[in-house]
Amino acid sequence: MAASRAPLYKDVLTPALHRRFTSSALLALFLCYLEAILIAEKTSWARTTPSQFTTFKQQAIRLSTVQTIAWYLFSAWWFSEVYIWSAPQKADLNWLAQGR
Repeated sequence: MAASRAPLYKDVLTPALHRRFTSSALLALFLCYLEAILIAEKTSWARTTPSQFTTFKQQAIRLSTVQTIAWYLFSAWWFSEVYIWSAPQKADLNWLAQGR
């Protein structure tokens, strides 16, 4: 039996779709970057501290910042638990590898 060759459309279609996806992703990244710059220009006069490090220190110790980080960590842990629980047993996704 001869080795099966991939259909011809896969040789042409896959690279074309990859180029389109890459172009779209780069365009979206550029637009988000441009929007961030425009928003920053409108709010840059509102700085009330002499340095970026001072601003970071003030913002990092706020309760809302600590709560946000805690909720992100909790949600990441919960997602991993649900993912492992819902995976089939043969996937062998356990927190601990059983000794053999």
